[in-house]
Formats: sequence, structure tokens, C-alpha cells
Amino acid sequence: MTQYLAESSSITPDMIDGFFVGWPNPPSAGTLIKVMDSSAIDRCCDADVLPYYEKLGFITGESACIRNPQALTAI
Repeated sequence: MTQYLAESSSITPDMIDGFFVGWPNPPSAGTLIKVMDSSAIDRCCDADVLPYYEKLGFITGESACIRNPQALTAI
């Protein structure tokens, strides 16, 4: 079950084990935790499940994105 935590201080490196499977150049668990301090959670989903995420404090929005995983190597 997915659990959403509001503070990165609640996250331990062992909780991240397996997150980066298949990444060509994965950052360390410690680096991911640092990134979380200045990041956000964007959850894309179908409209019929929005009420579930709204109960968790998410807001509804539209988005488009470009991801740059190489940016993690600069941290």
C-alpha cells in the first residue's frame, strides 16, 4: 500500500529500496531524500479517482511535463 508522508524526515533509505530499478544512473537513497525537501508530488490519474487523492490533500490540476533525470547528478 502506498503511504504519503508530508516530511522527508519520515523517510529512511530502506524505504527507497527498489525505487530506482531499471534507472541507468540512479541516485543514492540519500540524494533522493534531499531532492524531496525541495520538490513536489505530481500524481497523474483519471478523473474518477481524483476524490481519493483530494482526501489526501492533493489539489486538482492539469499538467504537461518534461523530465530531466540527468539533473539529479548535479546534486
